[in-house]
Amino acid sequence: MEQLETLFDRIFLTQQPSADRFSVYRFYQLLDQEPINTLEVLFFNYHWRQEKINYSVMKGFFLRHSPHIYHALTKFAVPLERNYLYACLEKDFFSKQVSFLATLRNLIKDTLKCITDNTTVNSKDAARTLRNMKHTDNIALQVKENLRIPFDSITVLDDVETFANGAEVLADLSQMRCAYFSPAAVVSFPPTDENIGATPFLSRHLQQLLTPKKKEQICQVLKSIIENHPLPDLVKQALALYMTLMGDDIPWQKHPFILRLYYNSYWHWKVQQIRDKATEGVKT
Repeated sequence: MEQLETLFDRIFLTQQPSADRFSVYRFYQLLDQEPINTLEVLFFNYHWRQEKINYSVMKGFFLRHSPHIYHALTKFAVPLERNYLYACLEKDFFSKQVSFLATLRNLIKDTLKCITDNTTVNSKDAARTLRNMKHTDNIALQVKENLRIPFDSITVLDDVETFANGAEVLADLSQMRCAYFSPAAVVSFPPTDENIGATPFLSRHLQQLLTPKKKEQICQVLKSIIENHPLPDLVKQALALYMTLMGDDIPWQKHPFILRLYYNSYWHWKVQQIRDKATEGVKT
């Protein structure tokens, strides 16, 4: 372990980590020979317990050297995911250890995404590991949100994207009306078939409207649908939709479901306005 830490000192505690090429090359060799042990010493002993290295420095190194180290990260991710999931199932979300594991997972995700975005690298292992990590995120989210699901959710969690495809139509359910945006919110930017979801102006407007309180309101309605709606297929869609909203793949202001909810909010107000005028006309 002392030899490893000496090696890490030469790599990370210099102003230019790439300067000592021999040390970096030795690090590559150790990752090939003993990936899990090498990364455990780096992450848990060197970084976490001894606090010898700044996270941003380590992340920068990993991103720059991702083609050489991503294979080791895919192997290290296996026990890491198991430990993280176990901690989540214990509902220990706010402990220091779980917070650290979540930070490590983000580091690995960012590094592997560099690989999957690189068309010159064969990234099947990286892509598979990212899918597995997404699956873990979904299970952890379900536990954290304490969703009472009336069926085995694994089928949905295994393939969220498929079940979420077309789920924006759930914005048309009558239950969603209590989460509509207010008339004052939608009248300043009337949506049309041409601009719905197509302009950065609407995205910026939605970003202002989607306060934490508004997001919580939308999530509570979806949770109610998940836990109480009688149609299993619709519940599965709602669960997948909930996962995509709580994940980090699509910003809320660009999410098809949120765009449709905004669209419905506007036309609900517009129709109500027409009805009110018609009622006033009858009275006069």
